[in-house]
Amino acid sequence: CVVRAVVADDYRTFFRLYDSAPHMSAYLMDFLVKRVREACYSRAVAAYRPNVSVEQFREWLCFADLQETRSFLQQQGAFFWEEDHTVGSSTSSCFWVDCKASHLKKKGLVKKMSSCGSEDEEDGRQTQVPHKWGLKLKP
Repeated sequence: CVVRAVVADDYRTFFRLYDSAPHMSAYLMDFLVKRVREACYSRAVAAYRPNVSVEQFREWLCFADLQETRSFLQQQGAFFWEEDHTVGSSTSSCFWVDCKASHLKKKGLVKKMSSCGSEDEEDGRQTQVPHKWGLKLKP
């Protein structure tokens, strides 16, 4: 079952098997976890628009906590944004991954985040950014 899940890029089945692996078989699957997580991340940012919560990625990628999830997503080059919720006197924040920008970065089409019409740090030229999130697209 594990081999079929890896070959078919079925990350849900793989992580379900990983969680319920008997005895020490989960240690054998540890060698595949990084590869499956990277494939899952690539497919998720390509498929979902405009954004997905970090909590959802934690569930999909079978991480123990949100900090570990954010660390993995940062290594993959994800773009984050934070949404603040105020209910009564308490304020909580939720982090989201901008899938469109992250997908463009993964494909190598985005150099860096910038504000529209800002100066380019490399050569000092004024650039107009056609993208609504202020992404500089590679020429």
